[in-house]
Amino acid sequence: MVNFVGQCLRVTPPCVRSLNFLLVVSTRMSDSENSSQEVENTFQAAGSATTITEPPRDEDMAALPQAITNWRKIIDEVGQLKAQIREKTKHAKVLEELIMKVMKSNGIDALALRNSGGRIRLKQTKRLEGLGPKNLEKLLAEKLGSADEAKKTLEFIQSKRVAKDVNKLIHESTS
Repeated sequence: MVNFVGQCLRVTPPCVRSLNFLLVVSTRMSDSENSSQEVENTFQAAGSATTITEPPRDEDMAALPQAITNWRKIIDEVGQLKAQIREKTKHAKVLEELIMKVMKSNGIDALALRNSGGRIRLKQTKRLEGLGPKNLEKLLAEKLGSADEAKKTLEFIQSKRVAKDVNKLIHESTS
Protein backbone atom coordinates (compact mmCIF):
# COMPACT_ATOMS: atom_id res chain seq x y z
CA MET A 1 0.00 0.00 0.00
CA VAL A 2 1.30 3.43 -0.92
CA ASN A 3 0.25 6.66 0.80
CA PHE A 4 0.71 10.07 -0.81
CA VAL A 5 0.99 13.19 1.29
CA GLY A 6 0.99 16.55 -0.55
CA GLN A 7 1.96 19.98 0.73
CA CYS A 8 2.16 23.35 -1.04
CA LEU A 9 4.43 26.24 -0.10
CA ARG A 10 4.35 29.64 -1.83
CA VAL A 11 7.54 31.69 -1.78
CA THR A 12 7.36 35.28 -3.00
CA PRO A 13 10.59 37.27 -2.52
CA PRO A 14 10.04 40.98 -1.79
CA CYS A 15 11.52 42.28 -5.06
CA VAL A 16 9.84 39.63 -7.24
CA ARG A 17 6.17 40.27 -6.47
CA SER A 18 5.05 39.42 -10.00
CA LEU A 19 6.36 35.85 -9.97
CA ASN A 20 4.82 32.96 -8.10
CA PHE A 21 7.04 30.10 -7.14
CA LEU A 22 5.15 27.02 -6.13
CA LEU A 23 6.98 24.22 -4.41
CA VAL A 24 5.00 21.03 -4.48
CA VAL A 25 6.36 18.42 -2.12
CA SER A 26 5.04 14.89 -2.45
CA THR A 27 6.22 12.26 -0.01
CA ARG A 28 5.67 8.64 -0.93
CA MET A 29 5.74 6.24 1.97
CA SER A 30 5.31 2.47 1.78
CA ASP A 31 4.44 -0.06 4.43
CA SER A 32 8.03 -1.32 4.48
CA GLU A 33 10.82 0.35 6.40
CA ASN A 34 12.13 1.88 3.16
CA SER A 35 10.61 5.25 2.40
CA SER A 36 11.49 7.46 -0.51
CA GLN A 37 10.93 11.12 -0.97
CA GLU A 38 10.01 12.67 -4.31
CA VAL A 39 10.26 16.45 -4.75
CA GLU A 40 8.87 18.31 -7.72
CA ASN A 41 9.49 22.03 -8.34
CA THR A 42 6.96 23.80 -10.50
CA PHE A 43 7.39 27.37 -11.74
CA GLN A 44 4.17 28.99 -12.91
CA ALA A 45 4.24 32.24 -14.89
CA ALA A 46 1.87 33.58 -17.53
CA GLY A 47 -0.06 30.33 -17.83
CA SER A 48 2.95 28.07 -18.47
CA ALA A 49 4.61 25.63 -16.10
CA THR A 50 8.17 24.32 -16.09
CA THR A 51 9.12 21.27 -14.05
CA ILE A 52 12.55 20.53 -12.60
CA THR A 53 12.98 16.78 -12.18
CA GLU A 54 16.15 16.73 -10.07
CA PRO A 55 15.33 16.72 -6.34
CA PRO A 56 16.70 19.86 -4.68
CA ARG A 57 18.61 19.72 -1.42
CA ASP A 58 17.17 21.38 1.67
CA GLU A 59 19.95 24.00 1.80
CA ASP A 60 19.30 24.86 -1.87
CA MET A 61 15.61 25.40 -1.21
CA ALA A 62 16.30 27.55 1.84
CA ALA A 63 18.68 29.75 -0.16
CA LEU A 64 16.36 30.08 -3.19
CA PRO A 65 14.39 33.22 -2.14
CA GLN A 66 17.55 35.13 -1.23
CA ALA A 67 19.32 33.94 -4.39
CA ILE A 68 16.41 35.13 -6.56
CA THR A 69 16.33 38.50 -4.79
CA ASN A 70 20.08 38.97 -5.25
CA TRP A 71 19.93 37.81 -8.88
CA ARG A 72 17.18 40.32 -9.73
CA LYS A 73 19.08 43.10 -7.96
CA ILE A 74 22.28 42.31 -9.89
CA ILE A 75 20.39 42.06 -13.21
CA ASP A 76 18.83 45.49 -12.56
CA GLU A 77 22.25 46.98 -11.67
CA VAL A 78 23.80 45.48 -14.82
CA GLY A 79 21.01 47.04 -16.90
CA GLN A 80 21.68 50.44 -15.34
CA LEU A 81 25.43 50.13 -15.90
CA LYS A 82 24.87 49.10 -19.54
CA ALA A 83 22.70 52.19 -20.02
CA GLN A 84 25.49 54.36 -18.57
CA ILE A 85 28.03 52.68 -20.85
CA ARG A 86 25.82 53.34 -23.89
CA GLU A 87 25.56 57.03 -22.96
CA LYS A 88 29.31 57.35 -22.34
CA THR A 89 30.06 55.55 -25.63
CA LYS A 90 27.77 57.92 -27.55
CA HIS A 91 29.43 60.92 -25.92
CA ALA A 92 32.93 59.55 -26.64
CA LYS A 93 31.98 58.91 -30.28
CA VAL A 94 30.78 62.49 -30.72
CA LEU A 95 34.01 63.81 -29.20
CA GLU A 96 36.10 61.43 -31.33
CA GLU A 97 34.38 62.61 -34.51
CA LEU A 98 34.98 66.23 -33.50
CA ILE A 99 38.68 65.59 -32.80
CA MET A 100 39.14 63.67 -36.08
CA LYS A 101 37.37 66.41 -38.05
CA VAL A 102 39.66 69.08 -36.61
CA MET A 103 42.78 66.95 -37.15
CA LYS A 104 41.83 66.13 -40.77
CA SER A 105 40.90 69.70 -41.67
CA ASN A 106 44.21 71.01 -40.26
CA GLY A 107 46.38 68.20 -41.65
CA ILE A 108 47.43 66.98 -38.20
CA ASP A 109 48.58 63.34 -38.03
CA ALA A 110 49.39 63.28 -34.30
CA LEU A 111 48.99 65.47 -31.23
CA ALA A 112 51.22 65.37 -28.16
CA LEU A 113 49.28 65.45 -24.89
CA ARG A 114 50.96 67.49 -22.18
CA ASN A 115 48.91 66.29 -19.22
CA SER A 116 49.08 62.53 -19.78
CA GLY A 117 52.44 62.43 -21.51
CA GLY A 118 51.04 60.43 -24.42
CA ARG A 119 49.78 61.35 -27.85
CA ILE A 120 46.82 60.73 -30.10
CA ARG A 121 47.37 59.73 -33.67
CA LEU A 122 45.02 59.69 -36.65
CA LYS A 123 45.22 56.17 -38.05
CA GLN A 124 43.46 54.99 -41.17
CA THR A 125 42.62 51.30 -41.61
CA LYS A 126 40.46 49.30 -43.98
CA ARG A 127 37.50 47.30 -42.78
CA LEU A 128 35.79 44.56 -44.77
CA GLU A 129 32.07 44.75 -45.50
CA GLY A 130 29.85 42.57 -43.35
CA LEU A 131 28.47 39.28 -44.57
CA GLY A 132 24.87 39.91 -43.62
CA PRO A 133 22.03 38.21 -45.50
CA LYS A 134 21.49 41.04 -48.01
CA ASN A 135 25.16 41.50 -48.88
CA LEU A 136 25.77 37.75 -49.01
CA GLU A 137 22.81 37.28 -51.37
CA LYS A 138 24.10 40.10 -53.60
CA LEU A 139 27.61 38.57 -53.75
CA LEU A 140 26.27 35.06 -54.42
CA ALA A 141 24.01 36.39 -57.18
CA GLU A 142 27.05 38.03 -58.77
CA LYS A 143 29.10 34.83 -58.52
CA LEU A 144 26.35 32.39 -59.58
CA GLY A 145 24.89 34.71 -62.22
CA SER A 146 21.32 34.31 -60.93
CA ALA A 147 19.42 35.83 -58.04
CA ASP A 148 17.29 32.67 -57.88
CA GLU A 149 20.35 30.45 -57.46
CA ALA A 150 21.73 32.79 -54.81
CA LYS A 151 18.47 32.66 -52.87
CA LYS A 152 18.34 28.85 -53.09
CA THR A 153 21.95 28.62 -51.92
CA LEU A 154 21.22 30.85 -48.91
CA GLU A 155 18.13 28.79 -48.06
CA PHE A 156 20.25 25.63 -48.25
CA ILE A 157 22.87 27.15 -45.95
CA GLN A 158 20.20 28.26 -43.45
CA SER A 159 18.55 24.82 -43.49
CA LYS A 160 21.89 23.12 -42.67
CA ARG A 161 22.74 25.37 -39.73
CA VAL A 162 22.72 23.52 -36.42
CA ALA A 163 20.87 25.02 -33.49
CA LYS A 164 22.18 24.39 -30.00
CA ASP A 165 20.21 24.56 -26.78
CA VAL A 166 21.10 27.42 -24.44
CA ASN A 167 19.70 27.81 -20.94
CA LYS A 168 19.14 31.29 -19.53
CA LEU A 169 17.18 32.76 -16.66
CA ILE A 170 14.72 35.47 -17.59
CA HIS A 171 12.44 37.62 -15.49
CA GLU A 172 8.85 37.75 -16.71
CA SER A 173 6.73 40.60 -15.49
CA THR A 174 3.00 39.96 -15.16
CA SER A 175 2.05 43.62 -15.28
